[in-house]
Order: sequence, then C-alpha cells, then structure tokens
Amino acid sequence: MSAYSIYISSTYKDLIEERGLLRAYLDRAQYVTVCMEKYPPASPENIKVRCQGDVCKADMYVAIIGDTYGSIALDENGKELGISYTEYEYDAAVESKKKRFVFFKTLKEPPKDERLISFITKIKKSALLTANFDDIKELPAQVMSSIIAATKDYLPNFIPSETKYLCDRSDQFQGFHDALLKKLTNQIHYFMLSGHRYNGHANFVKRCIYAIKTMFNNQETLDVTVMANSSPPSDENKVAEELRKKVLRQLEQKVKEPVSEFSADCFFECLQKSNKLCLVISIIIQSTFLKNHTDVYKKAFQRFYDEFSQKENPAYQDKKIIFFIDVQYVEEAGNEKDIVEDFENEPHFVGLRLPTLNMINDSLIMDWIQENDIEHNQMEIDTRIKDFFASIARDANDQYFMDSAEGPMEKLIDFYNQQK
Repeated sequence: MSAYSIYISSTYKDLIEERGLLRAYLDRAQYVTVCMEKYPPASPENIKVRCQGDVCKADMYVAIIGDTYGSIALDENGKELGISYTEYEYDAAVESKKKRFVFFKTLKEPPKDERLISFITKIKKSALLTANFDDIKELPAQVMSSIIAATKDYLPNFIPSETKYLCDRSDQFQGFHDALLKKLTNQIHYFMLSGHRYNGHANFVKRCIYAIKTMFNNQETLDVTVMANSSPPSDENKVAEELRKKVLRQLEQKVKEPVSEFSADCFFECLQKSNKLCLVISIIIQSTFLKNHTDVYKKAFQRFYDEFSQKENPAYQDKKIIFFIDVQYVEEAGNEKDIVEDFENEPHFVGLRLPTLNMINDSLIMDWIQENDIEHNQMEIDTRIKDFFASIARDANDQYFMDSAEGPMEKLIDFYNQQK
C-alpha cells in the first residue's frame, strides 16, 4: 500500500508554525503532505483551482482554524471572489467526500470577523466531529491519532534513512538552528565546526540540510563539499583560487550547466534556475594541512569570507547560501588541537563556531533509538545494540567515533523497517 496523501489547509501567516510542525511530523511518518507552500514560485494555473484540485486528489484533508479568515480567493482576472482560499478548500473536501479532520486553535477571545464566524458555524453544523488544541505541540499527536482511528489500516511508521543524522549533536544543532533563526533574513550564513575527522562532520551537515528542508517548506537544497588541501600552500591567493575552482566544478556538476563565476549573485541565479532554496558549501580543512601553514590558510579564508560576507541581493531574497568550515583533527599532525585553535581564533570566526564534535557511546545510541520512536522496550534496545554496535572499536572510556556508528545505525534502521 502506498502512503496516504494529506492536504493541509489553514490560513497561513497566523498559523505558519502550526503548519510547519504538522507537515514535518507527517512527512517524517512517511505520509505525503500537500499544501500551498510546496507550490512552485510561479505557475500559470489559478491558485483556487489548483488548491481545490489538490484537495480532491488527496486521500485526506486536515484543516487548522485559528483567529483569522484568510486571504480572499481571486479569479483568473484578479477579481476577489468573496470567499477565502481556506473555505474553498474545505468546500472541495466536502464535495469530494474526503475524510476530513478539523482542528480549532483555542482562542483567548471569540473571533470578531463575521466571515470567520460564518465559516466556523458551517463546519460545526456538519456531522463532522472536530477537535480543539491549546498548545502547538499537541497538534501533531492529535492529528496522527485521528488519522489512525479513521483509517483502521494505519500505514506502519517507516523509519526514514535520514534518522541516522539525528543521533546526539544536539548542542551543535541547536547552535546552528538558533543562529539561522536569529538572522533569518540574511541571505548568507557561515558556521565553523571542529572535531576529529571521524566524528561525523559530513553527517552533521546532512542533518542541517535535512532541517533546512523542514524549516523552509520542504524545498530542496544544493550542496557541495570540497577539501582545502592545497599542496604546498605557497600563498593565500593560491589556496583561495583552488577552493573557488573546486566549488565551481562541483556546482556545475550539480546544475548540469556552466557556472560563469564564483560570486554570490551567480550562485543565487543557479538556485533560481534549479528551483532550489539553499546552497550549502562545506569546506573541509584538516590539521595536517594547517600544520606549518596556519597563517596562509587564515588569510585565504579571510579573503574567502570577505568576498561573500556582505553580499545580499533583494532579487533573490528567498535564496540562501550557507558555508560550513569543517576543521578536522588528525593524529598525524602532531599537536592538532593547538594548530586548530590557532586557526579558529580569527576575528571573522567569532560567533560562528559551533561546539566541538565529540565521540559518542552506547548511552547516546539508546537515547537516539527511543527519541526517534525506533524502539522503546529496554530489553529489545539492549539486544539490538549488542547485535549492531558491539563490534565497534572503542577507547578506554568505551566511546567511539560517530563515523563508526553510521553503518550499524543504517543496519538497525533496515532491521526495524523489515519488521513492519
């Protein structure tokens, strides 16, 4: 059986957090969510007609009603039709006999808009059983339990492969998430992340990409990864130029067309043409290359930073470029910690550093299994950790690298998906 498709209907601006949280929850449970924010930036199709058609095609309809009536629908000539898109969507669900789930947000005072009052009255006069929610966090569970009760043939909660990115790293992710939200209107962002080379740099970046999609209406991203390994790094200009060439080469492979120059405007244009929201550029630099050449790399990254740090373009206001500077410790570099700290202590990295990536242990794997609803029976969890994680090489404190855990995590996810 294929996944159910669910149309999410509500007014937008006042319920954007509720919509986003619900959509992320249902997407993660492997339902197919349909909503206006997933529509392309431009389309010749009338929005009202598109919405009504999508409601009719969906398996189920979920409405969230707050304290506003919503935008009034327009006809093909731009003339107001007198009814909101939200009400048109509800009417389409009624006419097409869809399973309907309506959730009213508890309001501090009764609505005053007569159109909203009339719409609510129409819903409550139907034979439909509706629900109320006080806290945004209650909504996903209420919706899910309603869907399960109504369908009787609940689709098992297939565990997405991306779940492996969600183990530990909460401090680093919180730092990334908070910084991004704090400067949400900025088009260009920088983050510096350090840790041992086997401690999951790549997975953490993928976790952030996964989160970006959720935060920005499931829009797809472009991502490229390059190594800053100029050898020998004779001067900062050579290092910076080699980095530019590597990024351009990978970006051209992604968009399958020439990219004219290394510039913010050119990258924004690539995003626009490929209908993507965000370009994530990961630059990996290992302490092996920093050793004896720290000053050269400092100057190269300063130049790199200066080229992009002030570049904003109102024509691409919805697009973003996010840089991750991944500084990786390696044993052969000697006293790698001192080398990396010397590199990191640059003025332009202040406020951009995320907490260091550390090793993990079985306790964190247990937390990951439970927090992601993979398994809750403690005896079963102990058995699976013994099955999949016991053979990993560990240090004296019984800790191991995140990269070593990736394969066992994938096998654990596959094991439970096969049981469903």
